[in-house]
Amino acid sequence: MRLREIKPIDLRFSTVATEEGEQPIDLKKGLKKTIEKLATGDLHLAKKEYVNYRDKPRRPDWFFTWSRWDASNNYRELRDKKIIDHYSEVNADKDPFWPEGVEPNAEGHYVYGDLIWVKCPLKDHLQREADRMKLSRFAGRQRLQQFNEQVKVDNAQAGGSPMPDRLLEELSGNL
Repeated sequence: MRLREIKPIDLRFSTVATEEGEQPIDLKKGLKKTIEKLATGDLHLAKKEYVNYRDKPRRPDWFFTWSRWDASNNYRELRDKKIIDHYSEVNADKDPFWPEGVEPNAEGHYVYGDLIWVKCPLKDHLQREADRMKLSRFAGRQRLQQFNEQVKVDNAQAGGSPMPDRLLEELSGNL
């Protein structure tokens, strides 16, 4: 199994197949044991509900991703994510989400190779992404403006005629 093939399942809306038929998963007791049975194949989901951020009533309050989990550097990447971006490990005992096919370790965390499954509040993640996009657009415009100013200065120093702004915008693609 490859990492991109692992999809997060929302156990709040999934159902388990039993002899009596489909039953919702009891989230209050034995969540980790249920997940271990699902991971080993002893228990099967009758209805899988994947995490869906577009469906507002079923949207989780968390954003999930994988973080590097490397003991050789004292778990630096995970510590950075915890401190800077407010991430925390997804715990099989507490969180009703499961990366399909991954069995929780003894501590209840989902570890896949040298990665660990982490979560952060969805609101924080969306705010960070909006800030990054704004900064990216601003930096591009700033760089283009610096280029245009430099062209004007170089043209004036060379003794040439000033280049009109309209022509500069046309040459630079009006980003």
